[in-house]
Amino acid sequence: MPPPSPTDRTDISAIEPSAPVVEVCSLAVAYRERTGVHLALEDVDLTLLPGERVGILGESGSGKSTLAAALLGRLPDHARVTAGSVRIRGVDVFSAPSARRTIPGRVVGLVPQEPARALHPMKRIGRMVAEVVRSHRPGELAPGSAVVGALLELVELGPDPRFAAAFPHQLSGGERQRAVLARALAGNPAVLVADECLAASDARRRLRLMRTLRTAAAASGAALLVISHDPADLRHLVDQVLVLHRGRVV
Repeated sequence: MPPPSPTDRTDISAIEPSAPVVEVCSLAVAYRERTGVHLALEDVDLTLLPGERVGILGESGSGKSTLAAALLGRLPDHARVTAGSVRIRGVDVFSAPSARRTIPGRVVGLVPQEPARALHPMKRIGRMVAEVVRSHRPGELAPGSAVVGALLELVELGPDPRFAAAFPHQLSGGERQRAVLARALAGNPAVLVADECLAASDARRRLRLMRTLRTAAAASGAALLVISHDPADLRHLVDQVLVLHRGRVV
C-alpha cells in the first residue's frame, strides 16, 4: 500500500519538523453578500518555515484577517474557498475537518486585535492558560506544575503570582494583551499569528509588546506571522513582508 498523501494525514504533529509550517497556494476566498459575491482573497501564495518572521501588510479591507482566519480553518459561514489550498504542517486545512479542530492552539496560536474578547471574564488568567496546556499538551500539567508560571513569566507577567490569580478586568490593557499571548503560546504552537494586536496600543505599550512578541516566539521556536496596517511596526518585528491590496499580493 502506498504511503498516505499529506492530504490524508490528520496527525499534524507527526509531520517532519523542518518542513514548512504554512503553505498557502493560489488561495482565493469569496464572501456571499446581499449585493453578490465579494472576492476577499485572490491567488495568494505564502510559505512560512519554522522560526521565520513574516509580516502581512495592508490597509483595512485588503484581506489580511481573512487570510488569518483561513490559516486557522475558521472562515465564517458565508465565506468559501473558491481556489487553492492552505496546508498547515502538510495537512490541507479545508480537506481534513479532523485536523481543523486541532490547528487552533496546538499548531497555530492566535493573538487577536481585541484581547478582551479572547479572555473569559469569569475565569482567572492562570486557569485559562492551564486549560490550553491541558487540551493540547496532555501530561505536562501535573498538580503544582510550573508550566503556567513559566508561560506567564515568558510574557512578562511573572513571577508575581497575582497575575495568575487575576481576572481579566483586574489587569491593564497591556497586561491583558500579554495574557492572551501566554494563552496563544500554551499549546506550544508551530506558528504564532499576531492579527493587528498592536493597533490599539499607545507607543510605549506597543514597543513593549513588540519586544515580548519577538522574545516569546524565539524562546518557543515558533514561526511568527504578524498582520498589520502599519509598516513601522513590521519593521521592528519581521524579516520579510508580504503586501496585500484588495485581496492580492502586490
